[in-house]
Amino acid sequence: MTSDRMVNISLPLSPCNRTCLFGSVTNDEMEVNAAGEMVVQVCYEIQKVINGLQIDPLKIMSNHIHFIVHTKHGVGSGLCARPGE
Repeated sequence: MTSDRMVNISLPLSPCNRTCLFGSVTNDEMEVNAAGEMVVQVCYEIQKVINGLQIDPLKIMSNHIHFIVHTKHGVGSGLCARPGE
């Protein structure tokens, strides 16, 4: 399914058992580690590869990530999960 209409998807993602993989919080400030920086870089780079995809705003926390995906691509399988019927 494709259209000119943008689809906005809010995605919070957490590692298994909400392990603090992306950095740490010190004095109420988030300090992003190398893994967190890699996630930020991938989110910005993937937009250059997949036409019609925009990711923002990106918020990295120590044990989860928040971002919104804007896309013109279809989401899910549509109304008919079994094409041809």
